[in-house]
Order: sequence, then C-alpha cells, then structure tokens
Amino acid sequence: MVKILKPIGTSRWLLRNYPKLTLKQISDFCSIDFVEVMVIKNQLDKGVVIAESNPVFDGYVSIEELNKASEDNSHVIKFLKGNDINFKPTKRTFIPIIEKQKKNSAIFWLIRNYENITDEQIKKLTKSSYSTIKKVKGNNFYPPLNINSPLKLGLCSKELFEEVLNNLKNTN
Repeated sequence: MVKILKPIGTSRWLLRNYPKLTLKQISDFCSIDFVEVMVIKNQLDKGVVIAESNPVFDGYVSIEELNKASEDNSHVIKFLKGNDINFKPTKRTFIPIIEKQKKNSAIFWLIRNYENITDEQIKKLTKSSYSTIKKVKGNNFYPPLNINSPLKLGLCSKELFEEVLNNLKNTN
C-alpha cells in the first residue's frame, strides 16, 4: 500500500485546490483520520500556517483522477502506478573498537609475515575493507599492541587460513 510522506500538507493542498472533494475522499487518500481532515479544513479559514504538499507534483496522483473525484463524490482516488515504494531504513552495524583493533593487528601481522600477500587475500582473511588495509599498509594508524594472526584472533577459520597460505606458496 502506498503511503504519502506528508499527509497533512497533502490534505491541506487538496482542501484548498479541490474544494469539491469530500472529507472522506481526502482522509482515505491521505491515510489520516476523518476528524483530522475536518480540523485542517477549519484551520484554512483561521490562517494557520501548514506547509502544503502537491500530490500531483510529488507523483502520487494525476489531475484527471482528482477531477473525476471532484465530479463523483463516491469515487475513490487512486494512486498512480509505480508509486509503491517501500522505504527501508538501512541498518547500520556497530563494530566495537576491540574488533577494529583485532582486524588492524591481523592485517599488520599478515603484511609483516607474508610480503607478497594481496589485498584481496587480506580482505578474505580479516573481513575488513580495502580502505582499512591501505591505512594499515600506509602506517596511518596506531600500531597494535597485540600483533597476532587472524587465526589466533578468531577472524577466520583454519581451513580458510590454510587455503590462502597454500595459494601464496603456489604463486611463489
């Protein structure tokens, strides 16, 4: 189901520009309560300032649809097709500082012990980003106190670690 981002502003715009629309039509279209639409209509005459939102300009409905609804009071205002947008907020994951330090330590250990290791292999073992790897290589961070392998720090499995080491030996 499509929901309008600014339902109160949209209902105010509809009340001002399409006075023949019924309050029921507006409340159904804007997904707000009938009484709330009545309050907004009463506030039009009192000069209460509410930011209006044009549903035609925002792409929710066409002018033809609004004209049909103005002529026929039983007509249900339909949304334009393609407006069924699901707004999903991106979920950010929190990474504790200790985990970041573990990754830096593992990257530092890998670079020190295996000079010909590629960034792709480091990323695979430590599950870190390329920017983090570049920062560690460029010494743009505080040197870790506890330098250990990614295996000891629990960042990768033994099988994965051995697979990457075998690939390194085969490339030499």
